[in-house]
Amino acid sequence: MKLKLLKVFIIFAIVPVVLFAIALSFLMSDISLMNPFEWATAARFASLVWVMAISCCILGAIQEGHISTKENK
Repeated sequence: MKLKLLKVFIIFAIVPVVLFAIALSFLMSDISLMNPFEWATAARFASLVWVMAISCCILGAIQEGHISTKENK
């Protein structure tokens, strides 16, 4: 069960952020000409997408029953 959750985390959280950061860096300018400000902007966008992806991953895990929201008594 933990392995399946880890796989879901990798697919829905890490991969989109990496792809988004690469795409954003190419959209903003030539990757070799990027100045630190553009890298900081790309990092902000990537971190925002990462937080959204983590939230969706956690909500999906709760819906699928991998994470219990009830206390064990």
